[in-house]
Amino acid sequence: MKISKQTRSKWLSTRLYQAGACILLLAVIAGCMGNYGNYNRDFEVFEAFNNQRMPLDYRYYYYHSGSEPIAVIGVEKKYDAGSRMWREVDPATEQFKDLIHWIWEDLGYESFAARINDPSGQQVGIMFTSVREITIEPAHKLKIDQNKLQNCRSNILNLVNVL
Repeated sequence: MKISKQTRSKWLSTRLYQAGACILLLAVIAGCMGNYGNYNRDFEVFEAFNNQRMPLDYRYYYYHSGSEPIAVIGVEKKYDAGSRMWREVDPATEQFKDLIHWIWEDLGYESFAARINDPSGQQVGIMFTSVREITIEPAHKLKIDQNKLQNCRSNILNLVNVL
């Protein structure tokens, strides 16, 4: 049985397209698997935030979008998370209490608290939020990039849909 040049060409281009998509998928996955820290949910930390019993050895920051706070973090004093995005807040103030009370929640997104760990597993802070997709990136400044993981997931899903 003889295969036409057109059929062979179409088969080859399909295989090359699939191989290219697989290589691109691997590159995206490799980019998402950097040397990041993590967090472990902790009920004691949750209680500390809700009862205003914050450890004094941390500096506290909050992030809000519009009218609702999205996250409150406390990090070791050697780190500086302050930026246009993260604002420092004193845990002994009424503002801090309001931030915890009004933290953003939505259907399926309930607030929780966690211990923040660096890539080696050492605790470097605590957080209170309802956002589950958080990337913790070690640096001279502690950065928490909530969009990085979501972007990686979106890219992977888009590539899988193409395949």
